[in-house]
Amino acid sequence: MAADVLPGLEDLWIGTDAGVRYYTGLGPLRLDMAIPLNKKVDDADYVGIGQAF
Repeated sequence: MAADVLPGLEDLWIGTDAGVRYYTGLGPLRLDMAIPLNKKVDDADYVGIGQAF
């Protein structure tokens, strides 16, 4: 895609997610989960685990 062309609505990726934060003595931890609402070929659900900043 050329830099001077604006993306169309069909180029948007729309999804929904939920996450939790747990505050420990070492710092906050996070767990996030997301799924695409307009799934395209080779799209996958997302799960993230790690430290929250």
